[in-house]
Amino acid sequence: MTHTVLIVDDSPTAVPQLKALFESEGYQVQTALRGEEALDRLHSAKIDLVVTEALLSGMDGFELVRRIRRDNTLPTMPIIMVTVRSGAEDYAASYDAGVDEHFLKPIEPLKIAAASRGLIARYESSQYSAPGTGGFARRSKRGEITTVFSIKGGVGTSTLAVNLAVAVKKLTPSSRVGLIDLGLEQGADALMLDIVPTSSLADWAREDPNETSPQLLNEYFVTHKSGISLMSAPPSPEQAEIVRPDAVRRTLQMAPEVFDYIVLDTAATFSESGLIALEMAHSIVLPLTPDMMALKATVNTMRILKAVNIPEDKIQVVLNEIVPRAGLSKQQVESSLNLNVFEIPHSPAFVEAANHGVPAVMQETPTPATQALMSLASQLCVPDMPEAVEEVPSGLLTKLRPDFLRRGA
Repeated sequence: MTHTVLIVDDSPTAVPQLKALFESEGYQVQTALRGEEALDRLHSAKIDLVVTEALLSGMDGFELVRRIRRDNTLPTMPIIMVTVRSGAEDYAASYDAGVDEHFLKPIEPLKIAAASRGLIARYESSQYSAPGTGGFARRSKRGEITTVFSIKGGVGTSTLAVNLAVAVKKLTPSSRVGLIDLGLEQGADALMLDIVPTSSLADWAREDPNETSPQLLNEYFVTHKSGISLMSAPPSPEQAEIVRPDAVRRTLQMAPEVFDYIVLDTAATFSESGLIALEMAHSIVLPLTPDMMALKATVNTMRILKAVNIPEDKIQVVLNEIVPRAGLSKQQVESSLNLNVFEIPHSPAFVEAANHGVPAVMQETPTPATQALMSLASQLCVPDMPEAVEEVPSGLLTKLRPDFLRRGA
């Protein structure tokens, strides 16, 4: 179905850019120069998304949004503010009026396109599940943090974090999904997503804590073509010390105000920042490979997590078969840990995907490994549509611990 976007702006540069962007995404586009004209269009045509500037002649964009939200004769629709107004009070005015997203000019096409797709899907989903109620359907989960952690390198921590973030977005297209790379000295997420970041966690950490806000935090994320948003690690190891533990805690306190789901990729160390990421997580994914060194590291990790009062029901151990048919069996690993583990079968696609900067779960042809990842992701989120979960090879889903399944239900 083709959707229609109404652009409300009188800028001779912004309107053609936005029009070209939405048309390239397959939308029909209408335009209005003034708020009054926009209201007339909304009453005479079916509009699926409004994109407005705050600075308009006559009625400003904030008042336009308020009138749309108060008008019971109009269907509920998503509204995006794309404006030159960048003050904290402007963000507040936008959200108070009823906008769903606030972006600054000059426009960032990837961010606006991803937000538009997600918002339209989310509104349509809410109307489908509760016709006539209007507004967003309430999620049973929002702002939930999943930390992927191991004290042993080489077990696929970054691969799992990146693919889980993309998988959650595939399952919940209407949600905002953030990926934060806490591999401070050698973060790899930007490379695995083929992103050249314009800022990093180090730049955010330099901000005055008294001046920070969730809206400002959002500006330090860059949108990937999958729709997820990445805050990259510092670009060089020597900048890692800029990111102090208090900056990590502040980031994780604000991120749930910006994103529905947050995935943390962490360094292989029990640093103070790493402990904060574990402490503040709603779910913890512990990857290991089927070898004695990785098993020993996982046993030690479980012991330390217990010592710092992190409950076991937050934790899912994932057996990641990076090397096929080598080392310990699943039964041996489960016996040593005294718990069930979730298994991701071997797939050479992960190495190829990392080399090309395209996460494996984005491939068109599913494999047992990517299906397993989608199943694991479905336990970390509330899928928009249950049928979006790909069929899992027999036995894989049942290997999840019952308590982990219940939390995803």
